[in-house]
Amino acid sequence: MAKVLAVIPARGGSKGIPRKNVRLLAGKPLIAHIISAAKASHQISEFVVTTEDEEIAQVARTYGAHVLNRPPELADDTIPLDPVIHHAVTYLERKEDKRYDYVITLQPTSPLLSSETIDTAMKQLIESGADTLIAVTDETHLYWVKKEGQYRMLQEKRVNRQLLDPMFKETGAILATKREFVTADSRFGETIQLFEMPREESIDIDTYRDWWIAEKLLNQKHIVFRVDGDRTIGLGHIYRTLTLAHQILDHQVIFLIDKHRKMGLERLQPTIMTFKPFRPKLKCGKSLAKFNPTS
Repeated sequence: MAKVLAVIPARGGSKGIPRKNVRLLAGKPLIAHIISAAKASHQISEFVVTTEDEEIAQVARTYGAHVLNRPPELADDTIPLDPVIHHAVTYLERKEDKRYDYVITLQPTSPLLSSETIDTAMKQLIESGADTLIAVTDETHLYWVKKEGQYRMLQEKRVNRQLLDPMFKETGAILATKREFVTADSRFGETIQLFEMPREESIDIDTYRDWWIAEKLLNQKHIVFRVDGDRTIGLGHIYRTLTLAHQILDHQVIFLIDKHRKMGLERLQPTIMTFKPFRPKLKCGKSLAKFNPTS
């Protein structure tokens, strides 16, 4: 198995949200969320938090992270991440007399990033044979830029979104690369893979608005409606629970239904596809096997 080192860079001098790495988000420090994801990953061999801040260091250790004291010259907010990551990798390799195969940078400002997504991204990088992988989201739209004092559309002509060439935005959540391409000046190899992240995991906390959205998502509840419907018992309570479910906008809704009750299934199937913004799940039978409402 490939030796993968995850480096979590965490400065203490955040300006947008002061002390954000140690502020409580959904009940625990912001940095604790990414530490938990790194610990649960099956692809990460080791992970380390690099910081110059003693409070961040103490919090990181409390949640089970190994901490590396970052030199003051690498702690200024004008310093890019490349020398910070390179310092952490080379320090650990010298100290432990080993060589890593891959290095992945994980940002504490991505608290919704899951261990499953980290593992999927690393598998894609390893199996593809590419040098570097960057997490992105699809941001295909019409864009405008300002050049020489004039506003110009980035695309050659206006067309419907589905006809545009795909455009992707870096999320900052994941940057993984082969060890030989980690230097003090770069973390990029010659061949690049883009990894499209689940949009709900791509939030990068930079503003208080980002913080509010992340907290809402992390505090989502799972609300289960146990329903059935057929010619004998009717569909009345299905209609009533649908009315209730339509009022729930920021929690995950699950409908649990007997898979043999075809009338009930046929009533729920088209309706749940209209829910926004969080599409409900429909599960059937005692085993709770997933039912695909689009099949």
